[in-house]
Amino acid sequence: MRRMGTIVFSVVAGFALFGAAACGGGSSTKSGTAGHTATPGATASGDDAAFVNDLCKAGRTFADSITATLKEPNVLSDPTALVAKLEGPYDQFAKAFASAKAPADLAQWQKDTAKSLNDSVAKVKAGQGLSNLLSQGGQLVPAFPASARQRLAPLVAKNSDCKASGLSFGTQGG
Repeated sequence: MRRMGTIVFSVVAGFALFGAAACGGGSSTKSGTAGHTATPGATASGDDAAFVNDLCKAGRTFADSITATLKEPNVLSDPTALVAKLEGPYDQFAKAFASAKAPADLAQWQKDTAKSLNDSVAKVKAGQGLSNLLSQGGQLVPAFPASARQRLAPLVAKNSDCKASGLSFGTQGG
């Protein structure tokens, strides 16, 4: 039972890392600079709004799925069942993240992050289990590139899915 408590704590800590990474923690990735450039007072484009909406919706679905899974007592007592239950939400998030249409200056950031998500999901599906989910948790969703943060911050701040899932992608300092 003590081992299970450690695993459950690790799962919760891993998802806290996911949230921290989405808020701006974790490692940075390369980002393209074509298309939009950040300028003080710049207005976000329609593409920006759709992109933020898609990412936040995916994040909320992911967070809701994880919350529901962590409320299942039978799953929490079985690490194998827990990993099996977490596979689906991670896979769905990875697919939704990759399918969002990024503005030109975020295309490389999205591509790099989607690859990281897909690699992590593939490792879990290959049987590398919970430890793989947790070991890459802080690296899964880095902050938006600095060149886009100011432009996207108002969109993230008013998005109800971002608020509900706690995602800010580094636009709100955390």
